[in-house]
Amino acid sequence: FVQKLQSLTLFLYQLLSAHSPLSLEFRQLVAHTTRQFLSIGPRSHSSLWDPRLERSTATATAKDQQVLEAALREISDFSEADGAGHSSAKYHLKHDQWIGVDPYFHLFSWGEQQKVEENILNSLKGSNKTMLDWLDESARQRPQPFEVYRASFHAFGVCGLLQAVCWMILARLAFKYPRDNGSVADGR
Repeated sequence: FVQKLQSLTLFLYQLLSAHSPLSLEFRQLVAHTTRQFLSIGPRSHSSLWDPRLERSTATATAKDQQVLEAALREISDFSEADGAGHSSAKYHLKHDQWIGVDPYFHLFSWGEQQKVEENILNSLKGSNKTMLDWLDESARQRPQPFEVYRASFHAFGVCGLLQAVCWMILARLAFKYPRDNGSVADGR
């Protein structure tokens, strides 16, 4: 039952997410994905486009290459290679693009999440802002849920029966695993 509930939750997340393949046009999705990967650190063009990579931000067609180029012009600054072989040409996320970064992007590894969080904090320090400022601005820029299901999903989310089921599952998980001495684990 818990696995089915988790699957339903993930399905609803994909359905309702403002940045999922279901809610974005291809150009927007490429820009969003590229923004996330540039938030980890500067990247070369090949590391963003190579279609053989599992987490490429585009695919191998020429049209997709043009979409990626347009996204890079919009969200990044380009630094040339130094010519001496010490540094390669890289794309860097523009300062005004940090507001669209999601540190919990679904393709990030745990280490990448940590790096992105550090980079967000460094960006905020550089602009004399706090994490609260970033969260506030980020929340204001998030699109509203689709009108088609906004009211219905809100009603579903606040219904007492759903809340009771969630609390029962939480309580069951919290007290499911006994400790060695026979007492019940608190779920931590």
